[in-house]
Amino acid sequence: MISSHRQRTPIYVGLLICLCLIAPTAFSQTAGQESSARDSSTKPCDPALTAGPAGTDPCLQAQNQVPGDPTAPMPKPVNATYTTSLNGGPPIVVQQPKHLRFLYGAAMTQGYDSDVAGPFSDIDSWTSTYEGYLAAAWRFTRNYVILQQDSSYTHFGSDLLEGHAFHQTALLATGELDPNLSWIFEAHSFEGDNTLTQITPLPQIVVNGVSVTAPGAATAGVDQGFIWGTDLVSTLSWKVDRRDILAFRAENANHQFLDLDLHDNVASFELQYQRQLSEKTYAGAYGITRHITGTVLCDNVGFGLMASTKPTDRWFLQASGGPEFDSTGCRRHQGFELHATAMYRLHPTAWAYATANREYSTGFVPGSTWEDNVGVGLVKQLTRRLTWQIGGGYVRGFAGGFLTPASTEYHGFYGETQFIQRLSKSFSVEATYRRFDQSITGQSVHRNIVLFTLRWSPPNHDPRRTAMYPYPGGDVAPDSRSGREE
Repeated sequence: MISSHRQRTPIYVGLLICLCLIAPTAFSQTAGQESSARDSSTKPCDPALTAGPAGTDPCLQAQNQVPGDPTAPMPKPVNATYTTSLNGGPPIVVQQPKHLRFLYGAAMTQGYDSDVAGPFSDIDSWTSTYEGYLAAAWRFTRNYVILQQDSSYTHFGSDLLEGHAFHQTALLATGELDPNLSWIFEAHSFEGDNTLTQITPLPQIVVNGVSVTAPGAATAGVDQGFIWGTDLVSTLSWKVDRRDILAFRAENANHQFLDLDLHDNVASFELQYQRQLSEKTYAGAYGITRHITGTVLCDNVGFGLMASTKPTDRWFLQASGGPEFDSTGCRRHQGFELHATAMYRLHPTAWAYATANREYSTGFVPGSTWEDNVGVGLVKQLTRRLTWQIGGGYVRGFAGGFLTPASTEYHGFYGETQFIQRLSKSFSVEATYRRFDQSITGQSVHRNIVLFTLRWSPPNHDPRRTAMYPYPGGDVAPDSRSGREE
């Protein structure tokens, strides 16, 4: 295209491509929005920062609002939706301010692993990991889409080990069918050597807009060999009135342990009812059923209550739980399911969290059913450029199936501490230490992992750019709000 820039045909092709890219966005805008856009000379509206009533597009509300209108209702804070970042950074806010935004970066990690090959061999090795990350975020009138891809390759210094790759892909799409009916679709897939799940960024969950390590990470990498998995989730929410919401959630998770010739598939369906008791407090009830196939054949149904609240600006509390009734194939007749999370803001630059769960298996151990897990942690911004975090977790569960007795117990513990230093607008360096203690079928693994990472990402395309990772001088990049607390 560049070499024949002066030729007419490439010019026509370029114009056609531009037209195809612009047309979907143009047709998704109403005439009123186009007029408002032409009259405005300010920076793009950020839905995560713009106030508006729940269930509506806050930027559209802001555009249609008459300046200085005394009859306009008092704005309410918008509860932004977040998705975890595959490269271990803070969560990405789904409501992006631009119609199209690319996020990308790369990292190089040098480290040491004290026990790479598992309980049957005592092999330690230096490790070199090379990671590439790419994501795209689209914003339409009523829909948002975020697509992520993260790939890494790890080379081991020991001649007894071969290098391996690990790939992850994630998709999140959300939108409104009308002001009272919304939907969310999530998809996540991964493939690679299971050992690398302890070297790459640990799996995360989002709590009150902050990414924390999932407690189930305590059993990450417990089984050696190649793994492959997918997780699909669909949620449909109906806002009955200004206080009541009904939601239906369907999920299918599939995990393949290819070297062990085992697989697990979990299909679940959940119906939820939530009522807003106050501006910061919700309560409700749920009913759920699961169908498990593969190494274990199991069915269960359950119901319970749930609630979440922010009693103060510093506290966030969330809990749900209720009885579960299992079939005989579930191996362990679980009587109760529980989820509890607490987060406390110690300081504007420090968070502490704790989470405890009695839930169906997180999928790291084949043939596992119910497990108990807990996790705690602290995140602290020491200076404008330096952040420190520390955390740990414990998991205890039972596994059964065709190869192991029904009463086989497994447990795992992990501890992690990390320092992140921002070097410049595009570079940061990380120092990480992880400890894993795991036991299954009488075999124990104890791993000490030390990692030093140099990470690169351009300022306006950095998924990690938040108040915790500021620019020199404390200025935060424009149009980058991932990880912001509301």
